[in-house]
Amino acid sequence: MAIRKMVLFAIALVVALLGSLFPAPAADANYIVGATSDTGCGQLNMMPSWDSTLRYQKVSLKANVSSAVSWVANQRVKPTDLHAVEVYNSSADVRYYDSYWDVGFCGKNWKQSPTGGGVVGTSQCMLLVSSFCDQHRVLITNHHTDGLSWEARRTLLCHETGHVFGISHNYHVGNHDSCMKTPASSGVPKYSLHEVNDMINFVW
Repeated sequence: MAIRKMVLFAIALVVALLGSLFPAPAADANYIVGATSDTGCGQLNMMPSWDSTLRYQKVSLKANVSSAVSWVANQRVKPTDLHAVEVYNSSADVRYYDSYWDVGFCGKNWKQSPTGGGVVGTSQCMLLVSSFCDQHRVLITNHHTDGLSWEARRTLLCHETGHVFGISHNYHVGNHDSCMKTPASSGVPKYSLHEVNDMINFVW
């Protein structure tokens, strides 16, 4: 397990170096490697350092968001080589929060109304250990989720949980089989075979 993570991290470094010399096209299949984004009020969202079990905690979530988290864990994470188990304390690998976040919280321009624009969710590394993330936090705004269908909420939670795994945005033109697609597709609450086989199952 540790060797596979070291190999993947080494690949990420090589890809990053090559990318700086030879920029890759938007459809590069290596989008799953390395950090996903600057979190604003945490560290870079790097690949996780857990064992083969994802321990997640739902922290005072609204019922519709809580249901979407459980669905993603049971229907999208458990079928992979990474097992998902709900826990009820702060030692969880991933902690999910929702609220009506104010503009500027965590340095983000959060969406403030169902029809307005802005950030709707983010995943953050809260504990970085040897270039891997030991604990993540996912933030979701209820300004957005209150007006979503069940499928769109699941897609959003699938997307942010994908970042927790170290999966970056999927910019593949015409790729509609992934919740990591950017711009987001609201009705695809699943990961592509590439993301499952070459990222999640490869690491765990």
